[in-house]
Amino acid sequence: MTYSKTYPRQKRGSLLLISLLLALLGLPAITNAEAISAEISESPPSTTSASNHQQSGGHHLPSSQHSSLETSGSDMVDEVDESLPLFSPDGPLTRALSPIVGPIQADGAPRTGVGYEWNRQIGNATWHWLGAQTTGNGLEWCTNLDSLSPTGPGDILLNPTPNPVQGFQNDYWTITPAQMGYIFKNHQENNAETRAAISWLVHGLYETGAGRAHAGALVGDVLNHAPAISNRAKELINEARTSAVVAVKVDDVTVTPSKMGFTLSSFGVKSESGAWVDGIPFKVTLTGPAVFDNGSQTYSGTTSSGLTLSGHSTGNGTAHAKYEFFPNWVGIMLRERLGTQTTLTMQPGNPAWLPGEGRPFDLVFDFQPVVSSVVTSKFVAAGSDFVDTISMKADSSYGDGTWTQVDGKPVPATVTTDVYYAGSVAPTVSDEVPADAVKVGSVSSTFNGAGDQKITVPTDGRGGYFVAKTRFEKNAQPEKWRQYFHGDATYQWGLASETTVMQVTPTITTKASDKRVEAGVETSDMVTIHLKEGEKWPTGATLKAKGTRYGPFSTPLPQSSTVPASAPVAGTADLEFTANGQTKSVPWSADTSGVYTWVWQIDKDTQTNPDLWATSFRDDFMIHAETTVVPWNIEHSSMAREYNVHVDGRAFDTVNISNLPGDHGTYEGDDYWMADVKEARVVVYDAGPDTDWANQDEEIPPHAQIHWETTVEAVNGVFNIGYDDNNPITSFNPGHDYVFVYHFEGDDRVNSFHSPFNDILERFHVPGQTPVPPTVATQAQKDVMVGEPFGDTALVMGDVEEGSTLVFEAFGPQPEDETPSCEAPFFTSDPIAVSGAGYYDSPTTTVDKPGVVYWMETLYGPDGSIIHTGTCGVPSETTTVIPYEPHISTTAVAGADNPMVGDEIWDTLNAGWKSPDGHDVTDPAVTPWPYPVGSTTTVDLYWADHQDNLTCQGDPLWSADPVNLVEGTTKYTTNKYTTDKAGVYTFVETTRNPEGVIVSQGTCGDPDETLTIGTPPPPPALAKTGSSGTWLLGGFSVSLFVLGAGLRAFHKYQSKAK
Repeated sequence: MTYSKTYPRQKRGSLLLISLLLALLGLPAITNAEAISAEISESPPSTTSASNHQQSGGHHLPSSQHSSLETSGSDMVDEVDESLPLFSPDGPLTRALSPIVGPIQADGAPRTGVGYEWNRQIGNATWHWLGAQTTGNGLEWCTNLDSLSPTGPGDILLNPTPNPVQGFQNDYWTITPAQMGYIFKNHQENNAETRAAISWLVHGLYETGAGRAHAGALVGDVLNHAPAISNRAKELINEARTSAVVAVKVDDVTVTPSKMGFTLSSFGVKSESGAWVDGIPFKVTLTGPAVFDNGSQTYSGTTSSGLTLSGHSTGNGTAHAKYEFFPNWVGIMLRERLGTQTTLTMQPGNPAWLPGEGRPFDLVFDFQPVVSSVVTSKFVAAGSDFVDTISMKADSSYGDGTWTQVDGKPVPATVTTDVYYAGSVAPTVSDEVPADAVKVGSVSSTFNGAGDQKITVPTDGRGGYFVAKTRFEKNAQPEKWRQYFHGDATYQWGLASETTVMQVTPTITTKASDKRVEAGVETSDMVTIHLKEGEKWPTGATLKAKGTRYGPFSTPLPQSSTVPASAPVAGTADLEFTANGQTKSVPWSADTSGVYTWVWQIDKDTQTNPDLWATSFRDDFMIHAETTVVPWNIEHSSMAREYNVHVDGRAFDTVNISNLPGDHGTYEGDDYWMADVKEARVVVYDAGPDTDWANQDEEIPPHAQIHWETTVEAVNGVFNIGYDDNNPITSFNPGHDYVFVYHFEGDDRVNSFHSPFNDILERFHVPGQTPVPPTVATQAQKDVMVGEPFGDTALVMGDVEEGSTLVFEAFGPQPEDETPSCEAPFFTSDPIAVSGAGYYDSPTTTVDKPGVVYWMETLYGPDGSIIHTGTCGVPSETTTVIPYEPHISTTAVAGADNPMVGDEIWDTLNAGWKSPDGHDVTDPAVTPWPYPVGSTTTVDLYWADHQDNLTCQGDPLWSADPVNLVEGTTKYTTNKYTTDKAGVYTFVETTRNPEGVIVSQGTCGDPDETLTIGTPPPPPALAKTGSSGTWLLGGFSVSLFVLGAGLRAFHKYQSKAK
């Protein structure tokens, strides 16, 4: 503030003197000449004031106030004490030498209290007040050195920003509005140095307008001449910087390891010096899932050195704290007045607050469990326990991904594992358990934190898929802990890691329906599937089994776990089983005598679902119960040497035996099979005088008596009977008929047999003492194939007149089930002369179709009279004509003796027939051609890596071009196939008539149709020797190698050409 000061008249002389002295010394006077002149003339200074500024500045007193000061000068505390020495520290001269004068008492409103004065000429003013003023708004501080004292309210600007003048433009003197407000509020004491220091600081920091040019001088004068003021200003600044709130510290947030608790620590307010400011009211407000320990989201208090607050979560998410500090200081307020002084003062009644935003922090109140399980073993034996390892952890993607702890301990969580039986088909992954899944057990497990637990669930022995599904259910947890879990947890049904296959072990037992069965008669093998004791069949599962019938063998072989490599394959069968203990029948028949045995196997790898079965199975070869004999039937022919034997004569017979096994008599049998019967009997029966030979069948009648017998070896061969003089056949009864009969009692390999009792070739007669009327017995050929010649034989007995003749007639052929008809013969023989008793054969005839042919013979006397006529339809006069079956015999051929990969193979066909005894017939002249025009044969090729794995199922490896069968042509060759891999190759022929009906079909694995192809060895390394560069192979020259290759090529060509 600017004003003019008047000293008392008695002192003016002293002042003038001092001024003159100072001038002489080259020093400035304490007053300017204009002021002194004004004082001397007693004229008041100009009342014109400097222009006002919106910023704080200096202050001028109006002229009216100068007058009042004149009158009140006696009250001023800074009047010169005339008693003091002139140059004492407080003396008049010393004061006159300093531009800063004080401390002094304000000499009138608006100045108030004590302060200092600054003696500088600014405009029309010489003295400027360094102290407080008041206009009814508390203490005010002038900001305009060149403006008059403040009057009126003025316009208000809150918390203006300092704008330091020259000398204050460094960090030391710069303070904030908050620090200035702190000084205003806390230092209102009536102390001259304090008030002068505050006034000096306001001019230095907030001076504006024209006064800014002079405020710099004020700063320098105080620093140079008034250390009491500047030092006090320093003290105020330091105090404000230490105690005035200029910073809020809210950064320290600590979350407990469980993330359920938190601590807000070391927060509060600090001064500019970094010291905590105590006693400041504050409020902290939480947002997000958090409360303080008082249960509220707000907390109020006063600051102390680094506060700490704690709380806990109420949910999962991000929380943060909002801080509000109320430092209880007021802001500063700039009053801008038009035409008078602008002042800076406190802002009473409107305290400021300091906000603070804490950094976000994540909290967890609950966690999301995750469950999983892994079975201990994917495959176990049916009936074993289901063993699973259950795992539980916190979901890493929820909250903080850790398991919630309460009081330092993990929250306990209980899960339930349900084990289901899913059947025989691998389960499909799904969200829900299928309705048809059967629960077999449940186990509960409690986890106290993340980890693994092993569970065991008993099973009932059933085979198939067992699936675990573990579930955590929030609402099933104890109420105390329920709140800490976010939700339920489980996993999908049918995951491979949660599935165990209970494997069953299948075995097969079989029993042949018949130990012995006749050729061509159907029998069966009874096949039963079994599982291990305690195992149950997998629901809905199908098990495939393959049977191979081996044979024929001459004798039963010892039981063995392996099949002999040379064992012939008679047939195969495939079965499917769907239940434990199931039995299936496999019908079969064989036309060839011999021993047949079944071997059954289960191949795990070829099952629809191999996982269900623990192992493959193969039973032994030649198990008794699986073996059947198709017995041999003895073929017998014989003829008595004499037709009439005298009473004391001798009888002889020749017996021809065939179709016994070649080794018959050598098999000793075992505990199941009987040994061969080594002998047969030849018996002469006395048939008596009255046997009705026309109606006598093959069986031995009760009246027949054994007249004589002997034994012969039961082997094939010709036996001459009656030639042993030590055992002659003699001593007959006159008038009786006698018959030779061959007896074999039978064994397991050969059927029992006796030759027909009514065989006329084995009959002889012992004449009596009187003539015997002639009689005729006939025996036609029993069986014949279509197209083969056959005939009839008559035995004429008794006394026959010379000139008698015999005629044969044949009727038919006709169906066997029709009544015999002998009305129109298709064959009549020429008369055959009968010279006496004996055998007479008819000429042979043929027929071209099957059926039965009935023979009749007629014996005529010399005069043409009929002596004897046969009966139509009697068994001994019936021939059965048997048709041939169409049959294609085949043989596989390779282009080399030891075929290797890359060699060609093909099949040869022989079109013909098969006789009832199984023999192939290929002569088209024997019987009519059985293949109508349009009949075709196809040949398919199958491959396997081993003979035992041949199945001939599915698509063939290759099919030959179809072969059209032409009448009269019996031999055919397929096109060729080049082998490309080692293994077993087999051809299978199928022949169809024009309607597509199969009339002939080969057997998979037929030895004649099977070839084994090897892998060629790698070529041997060539060795080079000598300087000439000759290459040697294994010690031989390359020329020898080429020669060998050429010979093999020639051999291969020859083989193909066969």
